[in-house]
Amino acid sequence: MDTLSPAQSVELISTALEKARSCRDEQSRAEALVSLAPHLSLGQIAEALAAARAIGDKWGRAQALGSLAPHLSPEQMAEALAAAKAIGDEWSRAQALGSLAPHLSPEQMTEALAAAKAIGTEWSRAQALGSLAPHLSSQQIAEAFAAAKAIGDEGTRVRALGSLAPYVPPIQYTTLLDSLVQAAARLPRNQALEAISAFINISAAFGGAEALEGIHRAITDTARWYP
Repeated sequence: MDTLSPAQSVELISTALEKARSCRDEQSRAEALVSLAPHLSLGQIAEALAAARAIGDKWGRAQALGSLAPHLSPEQMAEALAAAKAIGDEWSRAQALGSLAPHLSPEQMTEALAAAKAIGTEWSRAQALGSLAPHLSSQQIAEAFAAAKAIGDEGTRVRALGSLAPYVPPIQYTTLLDSLVQAAARLPRNQALEAISAFINISAAFGGAEALEGIHRAITDTARWYP
């Protein structure tokens, strides 16, 4: 099989990018941009970002922004973050914030965390907080932890706490377990056991015997559980 010359490769990529930008089906346009992202030149990345920002389909825009993120300059990352924050569908917005997170500056991460905390749907908010967690500073983890504890639905709260648990500093271990136990004890039995089981492997580090005793109390507090 003949090998393409560099000039031929550049020409093919340019042609493919132009076809992607002109594609009427927005999901197909997003998928094309995802495929092309690793092969684009700096100038083409700017074109692709403009095309991604113009995608009306919420999930498609989130996918395209995420695929371009590793290749963006700091200025372009600011544009991508603004586009992610403007996504109307909250689940897609949470996904977009998570995909951008590894590539954000500290200042942009502050902006992304504020956007995650402002998401109205609790399930999507929990998803966003968990996606950002590995990239947050200790101070930002404290903010995310406070936001997770404020989630009203117990199951969603437990999910958010679980995603933040590996990044919570030791000084907050006791508070974390207390929050987990309080939420789990109000869940149906099967959900509570599943939630608590996810913490068994870290409970000893989070408080040793006292932590395990707290988990035991939650398991045996069946009077507050539904069947």
